[in-house]
Amino acid sequence: MSSDKKIIAVIGSTGVQGGSVVRSLLADGTFAIRALTRNVNGDAATKLKAAGVEVVSADLEDVESLKKAFRGAYGVFGVTADATLFLGVEKYNHAGARDHETQHGKNIVDASEAEGIKHLVWSTLENTSPSGVHVYHFVSKANVDKYIQTKEVPTTFLFTSPYFSNITKFGWLKKDGDTINVKAPLPYDVPIPFYDPTETGEWVKNILKNPDEWIGKRVDAYGSTNTAEEIAEVLKGKTTKNVVLNKVTSEQFHSKEFHDALGDGLWLNNKFIVEGGLIRDAELSKRANPNAANFEQYVERDEAIKAILS
Repeated sequence: MSSDKKIIAVIGSTGVQGGSVVRSLLADGTFAIRALTRNVNGDAATKLKAAGVEVVSADLEDVESLKKAFRGAYGVFGVTADATLFLGVEKYNHAGARDHETQHGKNIVDASEAEGIKHLVWSTLENTSPSGVHVYHFVSKANVDKYIQTKEVPTTFLFTSPYFSNITKFGWLKKDGDTINVKAPLPYDVPIPFYDPTETGEWVKNILKNPDEWIGKRVDAYGSTNTAEEIAEVLKGKTTKNVVLNKVTSEQFHSKEFHDALGDGLWLNNKFIVEGGLIRDAELSKRANPNAANFEQYVERDEAIKAILS
């Protein structure tokens, strides 16, 4: 690893977004990469080391470990996950998860400020509360945005979109013999802005390479906007199987039965989308990544969807 390259410390380096950042920075070669992980001896970390990536131990619970991991770095890619994943509780505590994740983000900011980081790229989501819909895992990140404003950390705010991969991960597609049933957990005609999270690194790479353009600014990570109806139409053109759209109506979505079946967290998330709160700027996204995949392009390469369509 060339010592004259600026170092980018990547949080979540073995996860979806952070892993994408590592891959994009590796392919580009402008920066040296310092991958942060809680398990430096795991298989994913071992593969990173083999690729020439510096791998260091760090824990979002421990500011001192983050300071040590950031020491000497030029930039940081910061991302947090729903903290309930780390709490080990049986009953989902949305408020506790929100506050725990916010603290993780604040720890990243505090460590960045302490170590004089010149460019933090912070993966975030908007504050939904003014809309009257409190989406906990959005607000957890938005609270960190507010905190950043009180600190001396040059930051770009990367607003991500729902993942295309949610379509398979959360069971929107059900294969039954020669029939593929499409049922989204929100009304069939509601437009949803999506993106491919495995492309996150392309936005981050270009943001880091153009700090004068992006420090202090918002960037949207966006691929395309699709309704469930449009998703079904795209899939029909990619398979010989029978694709059937199971239309969820607005009345169904707002019923107690539907809410209870989804659970409070996902239902509130989707209600924010239903009410038009989730807005992404396609042109703003293209400025930082002109080659982002739309849904049709995503279908062509995603192995999970291809397996369902075959």
